[in-house]
Amino acid sequence: MNTTFDKKQFNFSGGYLTYGADHRFVARFKRGGMADFKKFLVANFSVEQYFYFIETLRHPPLTILELKGYESPNIRKARAAGLL
Repeated sequence: MNTTFDKKQFNFSGGYLTYGADHRFVARFKRGGMADFKKFLVANFSVEQYFYFIETLRHPPLTILELKGYESPNIRKARAAGLL
């Protein structure tokens, strides 16, 4: 099954992004970047695929998105400034 993420089911509280009525952990945000992360997640992963990586394989959220080419806004800025 390839269920697409429903943007209405995301919850953000205390720096933690969760999904669904059972509040499954998606990611933690200390310094912003949530909108960019969530947009990439919704466009590139199914619910089952993402939670397989995070819950079964125990990969960190950022690493999961990087598997499909995600770059955080800070990395993109550093690359554009020639720092990477």
